Amino acid sequence: MAAHAPEITSAYGYSSSSSARHPGVGLYLAGGARAFLPFVYTAAPGKRPAARAFTIDAAF
Repeated sequence: MAAHAPEITSAYGYSSSSSARHPGVGLYLAGGARAFLPFVYTAAPGKRPAARAFTIDAAF
């Protein structure tokens, strides 16, 4: 949201809890559309990404 892109009206985060199948970030766009950006691989600084996709490291 800091980019002040007029086509993005708001952003929201999905939880990393067990209820969220693929956590990530969602966007509401000005034209009524929505976009979902899943966290496929994550890694804490100095660490390698998990071997399995959609696995969030506890240190992340």
